[in-house]
Amino acid sequence: MAKFNISGNSGNLLDTDANKNVLVVQGTPAISATGGQYFVTGGSDSSGLVAASIASGAVLMSMRMGSNTVKMAYIQRIHVKITVGTVGTSALAAGTMGFQRYTIIPPTSNFTGGTSRTAARGNASVGAASDMSDIRDSNAALTTTGAVFGDILSQFHVPIMLQGSSSSINGTDADFLYELEDGPVVMAQGDGLCFRAQRAFPGTQTWGYSYNIQWFEK
Repeated sequence: MAKFNISGNSGNLLDTDANKNVLVVQGTPAISATGGQYFVTGGSDSSGLVAASIASGAVLMSMRMGSNTVKMAYIQRIHVKITVGTVGTSALAAGTMGFQRYTIIPPTSNFTGGTSRTAARGNASVGAASDMSDIRDSNAALTTTGAVFGDILSQFHVPIMLQGSSSSINGTDADFLYELEDGPVVMAQGDGLCFRAQRAFPGTQTWGYSYNIQWFEK
């Protein structure tokens, strides 16, 4: 068994109980001057419902680490809520959304359009602004320039909601929740993550979405 000598100039180096067992207490994680915990929220609510017939490959939301950062981002949680707008009809094939990696080819690469979002610090008095340099979302496809799409990390169907005389749920009350909590998803300099249609959507049903993403940078 390895033995370690622990010494210091002053104060308690280890806490022990009466039987000299080391006490381990979960404390507040250390946050450096240029890192920390971050959150961002957004969705289609500021621009309306997602239109019917969204094409495969359309990007509705994107975020990427800055091209000059030396930090890493560790995405811990993604929460997406889908709300049906216009109900569908029978025999429709559900569209599929997914979270997919992408990388950029400088200097002209970018996503444009939609609404820009700013990451909020979990502790407003510690750390610094996030290096997640470009976060944006829309109810329509963002304009994509120079992005190379990579691995699909997760995907889900946007359910087809039908409304009938015997239904107890109508389109405006139907909400669906999707969560990714098996992270972290690690992003380095120039790495991006987007919310992208993996299969085309039917031509009748419309829907809206909101999201909350949580990550740590260090």
